[in-house]
Amino acid sequence: MTDPKESSSSSSSTAPMGAAGGDVASLLDVADARAAEIAHLAARLVEVSGRAQVAALNVSLEIARDGGARAETESAFAEEVRRLAERVEAVAQRLPRIVGRLEAAHREVRDRLGAPGARSAAATAPEAGDEG
Repeated sequence: MTDPKESSSSSSSTAPMGAAGGDVASLLDVADARAAEIAHLAARLVEVSGRAQVAALNVSLEIARDGGARAETESAFAEEVRRLAERVEAVAQRLPRIVGRLEAAHREVRDRLGAPGARSAAATAPEAGDEG
């Protein structure tokens, strides 16, 4: 005769993934939505970084035209703004690749669970070369 404790623990580990798979799929849907938000924010960061670089260039041009005693300090400030903007852009451009890997992992989990939406998510995923 089997111990009731063993029976209950083994049945839970071999139970079909039906309801649990649906819960996981729902969690993956939420995570996918958050990943899309991150991708959107990354695009905005690239845009802001570009604007900051243009502003730094404009300041540099004004300094070059006007010269003056403060030119060296202002030029150093403009250069620092430009460098910071480049760093922000570099980070922002990495985010879509990270999001893409996250989405691929979600598709893999969906496929392994046989969760609904696995095929539709794969069909709408960007190609690996489209990440930017």
